[in-house]
Amino acid sequence: MLGTSKQVGYAYPTSDTAGRLGFSQTGCYFCIIRFNGRGWSRRDKGFATEGEALEYAEKQPEPYEFFSLRPNGAKPWLPTVA
Repeated sequence: MLGTSKQVGYAYPTSDTAGRLGFSQTGCYFCIIRFNGRGWSRRDKGFATEGEALEYAEKQPEPYEFFSLRPNGAKPWLPTVA
């Protein structure tokens, strides 16, 4: 079971996510709450800046998804150089 998580990312203007969040003309950064790896939540929001999206995400209790942007800039999906 995947559980509930949050994801912060960027949605291009032509994406369904940007359109659903009201940013079909400009694109947006977003914070979405995922239930078992899918679904939409009433708490999903679009933002003009990455900082706004991360600030909102930090206030949500769910853990970050593996591929989510993070406030500290960590990218766990990228291999590290030894």
